[in-house]
Amino acid sequence: MIQTFIVYFFILFIAVGCGYVVSCNHMKLCLYNRFVFFPIVVISMLAGFRYFVGTDWENYYYIYDLALQNNLSIEDVTVSTMEPLYLILNLILSFLKAPYQFFFAIVMGIHLCFLYKSFKDYTWLLPFGLFFYIVSVFTTSLNIQRQTMAFCIFLMATHYYRNGNLFKYVFTIFIAICFHFSSIVLLPIYFLRSKYFSFLDKRLVGIVLYVVSFFLFSYCLNLINAVLENYVTNAKYLGNMASLGNLDMEVNSGMGILIFHMLDLLIIVYSGKLSVYFKQIKFNLLYRVFLTGVILSNIFGNDVFLSRIPFALENVRFLMLAFLVYYLFARKRMFSYVLAVMLLGINLCTFIMSILNGHSGCSPYTFAQL
Repeated sequence: MIQTFIVYFFILFIAVGCGYVVSCNHMKLCLYNRFVFFPIVVISMLAGFRYFVGTDWENYYYIYDLALQNNLSIEDVTVSTMEPLYLILNLILSFLKAPYQFFFAIVMGIHLCFLYKSFKDYTWLLPFGLFFYIVSVFTTSLNIQRQTMAFCIFLMATHYYRNGNLFKYVFTIFIAICFHFSSIVLLPIYFLRSKYFSFLDKRLVGIVLYVVSFFLFSYCLNLINAVLENYVTNAKYLGNMASLGNLDMEVNSGMGILIFHMLDLLIIVYSGKLSVYFKQIKFNLLYRVFLTGVILSNIFGNDVFLSRIPFALENVRFLMLAFLVYYLFARKRMFSYVLAVMLLGINLCTFIMSILNGHSGCSPYTFAQL
């Protein structure tokens, strides 16, 4: 377990440390792209050489091994139920005879490139943004790597969403869909920028919708689950998803659930002030995405199938927390300092607990042999 903590805290140190250097120097985009190359390579190599880390690691290894053994062809891209771009990536690297460690490293590298690209409009947020990403999303990315890659592509697409570029937004989301089909739910999100959804910016509306959605979840869950069970027939997939669900329930039970709800409500309470302070980057539009995500997450609860639907929207939480902590430190008041440090500490503690509990199969962190 000591090795596991060393690996994860080294990744956290590299990501946040390099993010801090970039934020302090206000680098131009060309220099920014060069500088972030170092943490991307280091973290990708650590992720690439992991062995049986992540609940779905074996499945991804099996798919790539099929490609290496020439049991996966270009024809499978058109008939397979798996996303085409992910299969094409398997085929390209298997054609080059790349070992599976290199395949996993490339997948992580692509996903990190999109993540860093999403911060191009607010590089000053990188230290906090990367901190909250590592402690809340990174371990999940070692498991559901296709959906996490799609999530990072969506994060990059929020640039076009905020700036009203429908064509580029749809094109980018189409790429995300080709890595995970669930991303199709992100297409209508573009219309949240409409003035008709401005009511979501009001703090009281956010609190009411959040509380109501929380009490709706059990009713909706039972109704939708009854329908899903008639259509999902893949026994192996059901077994893996059930395993993942048990892990999530361990991490997100009791105090864990309470902490997440408290964080969400704190973001909602501060949303008005954050929208004013970060008006230049149209924070309120990002906040609408987050609010939609947590409302859907409340309705679907910890269901192993339905929780995948709002995954990208809900996990914008890490970005909201980064903005909130940045704002609290910028206020330079004792209460704000204390609250900001508490937010950092609480999320660090949940990170440690997720490692100890083996969330998404993230621990123990073992390395493959060459």
